[in-house]
Amino acid sequence: MSAVVGIIAPVCAIVLLGYGVGRTRLMSAEGVRVFSNFVFYVAIPAFLFRAMAQGPAAGVIEWSMVGAFFATLCGVYFGAFTLARRGFGLNGDEGALMAMCCAYGNVVQLGLPLVQATYGAAGAQALAILIAFHSMTLIPLTTILVELGRGRRGNLKALARSTGATLARHPVILAMVAGLAYGATGLGLAAPVAGFVDLLADAAGPTALFALGATLTQFRLAGNLVESGTVSLVKIVVQPALVWLLMSQVLHVSPLWTGVATIAAAMPTGINCFILAQVYDTFVARAVSAVLISTLLSLATVSVVLAALTG
Repeated sequence: MSAVVGIIAPVCAIVLLGYGVGRTRLMSAEGVRVFSNFVFYVAIPAFLFRAMAQGPAAGVIEWSMVGAFFATLCGVYFGAFTLARRGFGLNGDEGALMAMCCAYGNVVQLGLPLVQATYGAAGAQALAILIAFHSMTLIPLTTILVELGRGRRGNLKALARSTGATLARHPVILAMVAGLAYGATGLGLAAPVAGFVDLLADAAGPTALFALGATLTQFRLAGNLVESGTVSLVKIVVQPALVWLLMSQVLHVSPLWTGVATIAAAMPTGINCFILAQVYDTFVARAVSAVLISTLLSLATVSVVLAALTG
């Protein structure tokens, strides 16, 4: 238990520090946005570039882990979509966003620091592989379902092109592709370049946690709390339980990869769900509440997950 406290307590402390500073005059809403942009466009890409440049060869990747994780993720997504339509009577576009809130986790801002603290560099490399597929699958899928729900079938080809172009410019994806490409050359980084990358990469964990806390100050509980509570329960309880059962009890994947995937699945609803809801001006209040509720509750549920994995 002391090991779990040693992992989760510093993480929670930095998130709370970010929240506390975000509530003062020291950091305005514009300051939160600028700080978050540094994390998203600079620090985390540097971390992922380094992880992938030093990552395992393709033959070492446990593809059963990747397949199990995303099979579960898709199962949760479409199960939540069905629940949204039939259980809550939501429209197709609302159902797609509710499904994304149930499946899309905060694997970058919160997941990376937790996995690195628990499993070190090897865990970060494994998580980077999941991150690569995370945005590339759920964001386009949700976008297409929202468009279909609004009857815009004729625009799907143009939508696919624009979504592909957006993903091709995504800083996380670009950093990982660049890291893989450089790692394949077998060349090491020159000392000054390595030092530059290390300084930025080492800042990714604490700055991401601080930015998460500061960003939460801009959200308020609103909308249908029953739906938001259901989303939170599915995201931080059902999804990690399914991932762990499939990987450890059915496929018998290695403890490292099982642990990394389970922690990733246990992450609360990602802020990108709120951003996409805002873009389409639907499910916005419920997405905000899902982010808040799942993040707060995850401080307890992630502790249980870590205790089970490291006990």
